[in-house]
Amino acid sequence: MKRLFISSVQKEFEHERAAIKRMIESDPILKPYFTVFVFEIDAPASDKSTQQVYLGEIEKSDIYLVLIGNRYGYCREGELSPTEQEFDKASELGLTRLVMVRGSDNSKREDREARFLDKVSKERVRVRYQDTEPEQAVEDLLDEVRNSLRDIMLDDGILSEKPFEDQCLADASLEDIDAARIAWFVERAVRIRQAKYPPNPSVVDVLRSLHLFDAKRNAPTKAGVLLFGRDVQGPFPSSAIKCACYPGTEKRKPNIDMELVEGYLFLMADQAIAFISRHLNHGAGVHSHGAAADDVDEIPNTVIAEAVNNAIAHRNYASIGSIQVEVYSDRVEVISPGRIHRAITVAELYKKHESFATNPRIARAMYQVKYIETIGTGLTDLLKECKAKGLREPLLEEVSGRFRIVIWRPAPATNRGDNGGG
Repeated sequence: MKRLFISSVQKEFEHERAAIKRMIESDPILKPYFTVFVFEIDAPASDKSTQQVYLGEIEKSDIYLVLIGNRYGYCREGELSPTEQEFDKASELGLTRLVMVRGSDNSKREDREARFLDKVSKERVRVRYQDTEPEQAVEDLLDEVRNSLRDIMLDDGILSEKPFEDQCLADASLEDIDAARIAWFVERAVRIRQAKYPPNPSVVDVLRSLHLFDAKRNAPTKAGVLLFGRDVQGPFPSSAIKCACYPGTEKRKPNIDMELVEGYLFLMADQAIAFISRHLNHGAGVHSHGAAADDVDEIPNTVIAEAVNNAIAHRNYASIGSIQVEVYSDRVEVISPGRIHRAITVAELYKKHESFATNPRIARAMYQVKYIETIGTGLTDLLKECKAKGLREPLLEEVSGRFRIVIWRPAPATNRGDNGGG
């Protein structure tokens, strides 16, 4: 078992330090192989100085993880901060060093922190993560730490296989990627999320930035093909979404409508959401903005989109099953192959919870173009919107290796001014 020492300015990264420790200790793949030392949580009672304690703990560690932000940390004139002392000690001992840098605007950093970053950068490959949205920044950080530790496990032979989304198809090549879809993604990510991409980036640049490119194979990963492939259902036939609308409250023929939605993930999301929408009731509401009455959806489109996008982002793509979208007279169901992460229970999904993404690469790409709003809060937002709309609380459950979301439609008496419906 390898020991990970987390180093940073404690006050600036208090939440992140604890979150990394929780993530590793709850991850079924990581926790058997890594222990985590966080000074303010794990430091033993001792008559030694604080400096002696943290430098001594580094000597017991195998991996050194440093978080670099804007503050250098308190130290006396002419001395190094505890974080820089820890880095120097880890370098002296030859520990595996992981460097996570928050943000890219060095003008925000204290002078000594900027100089420390320059020093670190001369010998270490840095991983930057965003700082514009604090909650998302923590999710990005956890994603990077998780991936870095899994890479260490692969190098050590502990993991014999990469996660599904990081694998490559046997005959994969860059020809499998549609450049127009990459261009659409970049334009939207820059416009909506202010994502940092150079002007006219190449396909490889974008895939690499999203961790969807295998440099050794010079090929896109499976997640890259799912997101931007010319032919997705060829190698991944079960990635298609099966949509059906039934006349009553039970699954029985004849169907009102049925559609097999195919294509790349973003297109399938749009088409599955559109399928549900055309079988819901859309009526006229109050005249709050002039002579024309506002349109009123019986289920907010944001709720439908969250349910569908959540299924696409978190389903088990190694499964032979497909996502199923079913519209009934009293409800909408979205059923996806795979279970929720072992670190969380279904009951915890009903309240604010940490994110444990099944497919972090896919989830990150979907976040960048706002198909999912924030990784980890989507289902709680869905629940809140249903409550605000006066809808019955949605049902979240695991059934036979599948995750099912049931969104209840309003009672028929409330559906007035209809121009459609299932």
